[in-house]
Amino acid sequence: MKLLNPLLLSIFSIISSASGAPTSVKRGNDQQGVVKVDFNVHRGSSVGTAQLGAQAKRNFKRNTDGTAAIVLENEQSFYMANMTIGSNHQMVGVLLDTGSSDLWVNGRDNIYCSKTSTTGDSTVSKLLETRDTTSIDCSLYGTFDTSMSTSYKSNGSDFAIYYADNTFAKGEWGHDDVTFGSVLVNDLSFAVADEATSEVGVLGIGLPGLETTKTQYENLPMKMRSAGLIHSSVYSIYLGSNAEKGTILFGGVDTSKYQGLLKTVPMVDVASNRIQVEMNDMTYNGMSFFNHQFYPALLDSGSTLSLFPQAVIDLIVSVIDLQYYEELASYIGSCSMIESSNFTFNFGGARIDVPMFNFFFEHMVVNDDGVSRTCVLNVGVSDNVTLGDSFLRGVYTVFDMEKYELSLATATFGDDTENIQPYVDSVPGAILMSKMTLVQICLMWLQGVYL
Repeated sequence: MKLLNPLLLSIFSIISSASGAPTSVKRGNDQQGVVKVDFNVHRGSSVGTAQLGAQAKRNFKRNTDGTAAIVLENEQSFYMANMTIGSNHQMVGVLLDTGSSDLWVNGRDNIYCSKTSTTGDSTVSKLLETRDTTSIDCSLYGTFDTSMSTSYKSNGSDFAIYYADNTFAKGEWGHDDVTFGSVLVNDLSFAVADEATSEVGVLGIGLPGLETTKTQYENLPMKMRSAGLIHSSVYSIYLGSNAEKGTILFGGVDTSKYQGLLKTVPMVDVASNRIQVEMNDMTYNGMSFFNHQFYPALLDSGSTLSLFPQAVIDLIVSVIDLQYYEELASYIGSCSMIESSNFTFNFGGARIDVPMFNFFFEHMVVNDDGVSRTCVLNVGVSDNVTLGDSFLRGVYTVFDMEKYELSLATATFGDDTENIQPYVDSVPGAILMSKMTLVQICLMWLQGVYL
């Protein structure tokens, strides 16, 4: 889901882990200040069709000349979690969204829920018919019944949000106690939708400027901070190499999940409320794909593909010697080379290596010699740079929503150990690239530390 205006960055959806739900964790020297949420990653064109660990859909189209073309669909990624609301702990699922800032849930009386729309109420039927909207199954992720919670208080303000996929939610603002696993957040502000065309609500944790209210209020990260659960409105995201699971740490960093140092760079064009950084280059073996141009890069985990200008894609094809394969209408290359190589991304001097294979998918080709294995380029074309799920899977990312900074490092995989450190005054173990002098950089190089 994307907002109609360009403010929405990336839709995240969370699903509670096998252990049940997020819990407060205690690691490092400071025994407080971090809330951990494990999630599973689902991908699809909608919440209802998303599947665990699914990759970008590839539709094979047979042409009239007998050739077959692959059509790549840039679908959404969802990280979905459960929470309980109110005095009677009603369980409701929500999508975690770094590109919006409000929490809203489906109310029991949502007129679009199938149990409501099939009651024979002519008014509801006419409304659905007028808006050309089919009913939704609200039982999938639960609804909130305000009348059943003695701690719920409405503030009488209207709520409305619209998304670019033509879904929307309308209702009222209120506040109640919300629990994520063992972590209780008292008196959290959220909206209850009595008109919503999505089966699941949204937990927005984005920049404050994305709040739909006339005056700013404390959304979840800010409320966690003021309640003393975390030290600052900061969270880190780790997706994992298998693209099925990940973790978000509110108020902390897991230093075991990345290589080298975290490198901190400023967000750009903060007024747009989009989480963007300046991308100076993208290279392979020192050869540039950007031709000395800078691009603002949007970090969008809601996009399975990464998007680049056509000129950049042309250079990728040329530099790594990809071949055009007519039967697939796509560019292909040697999987052995691609699986053993990295792309290097440069953000203001912060160089991040990401596995090249993240931007390809494997395909088996049948010919007279049998079955051969090839790798197909899996990126999209856009005038602007969007670094989607394919990029973020290879990166450990820290979002500082107060200082408007991102800290990035190459992710590590295969080790279940944790070294979780709380964020107090700064990102643990991070260096601020804008304050690095040439002498400091040279000294680090001499010590074998490469930025």
